[in-house]
Amino acid sequence: MPKHSGKTRGIFERPKGSGMWWVRWACAYGHIHREKIGPKGLARAEYEKRKVRVRAEKEQFCPTLKTVRRPALFDEIAQDYLAYSRANKRSADDDPPRVGRLLKAFGGRAVSDIQAGDVERLKQELSEAGSAPATVNHYLKCLKAMFYRAIRAGKAEHNPVRGVKLLKENNARVRCLSEAEEARLYDALPDYLKPFLTVALHTGMRWGELAHLTWDDVDFYTGTLHVRESKSGEGRRVPMNSTVRDTLHALRRERVQAARSQAEGEREILSPLVFCSPRGHFLSNFKRDWYPALRKAKVPDFRWHDTRHTAASRLVMAGVELYTVKEILGHKTLQMTARYSHLSPGHQREALERLTAGQRVPTSPIQGPTGTTTSTGEMVSGAGSR
Repeated sequence: MPKHSGKTRGIFERPKGSGMWWVRWACAYGHIHREKIGPKGLARAEYEKRKVRVRAEKEQFCPTLKTVRRPALFDEIAQDYLAYSRANKRSADDDPPRVGRLLKAFGGRAVSDIQAGDVERLKQELSEAGSAPATVNHYLKCLKAMFYRAIRAGKAEHNPVRGVKLLKENNARVRCLSEAEEARLYDALPDYLKPFLTVALHTGMRWGELAHLTWDDVDFYTGTLHVRESKSGEGRRVPMNSTVRDTLHALRRERVQAARSQAEGEREILSPLVFCSPRGHFLSNFKRDWYPALRKAKVPDFRWHDTRHTAASRLVMAGVELYTVKEILGHKTLQMTARYSHLSPGHQREALERLTAGQRVPTSPIQGPTGTTTSTGEMVSGAGSR
């Protein structure tokens, strides 16, 4: 019987007598690996672990080989962003068209290949195609959000939109409806949209706020309309004037009578929506009747949101304070309402009239027409006494 040498296969000491033991093993690919472990007992245990790992059919590994991942494609992060948008964003319906345009520009490309220069070219193409600065910026913001999600998911290392400047937007456009245009537009609209226009012009409510308004949100006792969730994410109450109250009362009676005539002795079905299609559904096809009515009424360059501008402008021209207008419209800051301040020059005129209230303004003396010295303060005081 051969004498056992006492050596353990797969481990060795280097340098001799140092007490530092190494393991030597072959991976599933046949590569020889050497690793410094430490004490002999620990090295023997680590060697056995590696043998077990190599023999496992599902665990064929090699420390010297790096895992090569397939680069993420833009199409993947686009689909991921759309799924996130549907689950978390109130404006999810706005994202599919934007993502579709971005896929047209970057679809099929690796995320890592998209650079800031590519984004600049997209911005230029959108501008040359006639897109408004705000529209172009919406595309860029959507693209930036997609890349930030990709970075958090480990699918991208940088955001190429970060170094691209947004276009300067001109949001000072205020298009108001004249009384003659209002009359023509009212006559051109189908009957089911006429109350919609009337309430919009007398409350300044947004399209979405009106379209989602239910009869439970109409409080005739307090004379208010309850907006459950506005653009800012907060609710508010909008007061009704007599025109709005009468319009909604008449609309309610008309709906009840129509429901009774259609029921024919059976259960009456009344749509919970205040403003709805003739069949009681949500106003999904609103544009189908809105734009033909604008053309028929010969009202150019007018959007539905301009009804909000019209209501605000009429309030300001009627002498309503800007802060009150802000509360009615649901603006988050007074700066949004200040765009209508030029329509109410009354407060500016009152401020200037204070100069004629006998207040002296000390200034440097000036030479009068007869050689006498007169101060501008005396001139202001004298002007006010005439």
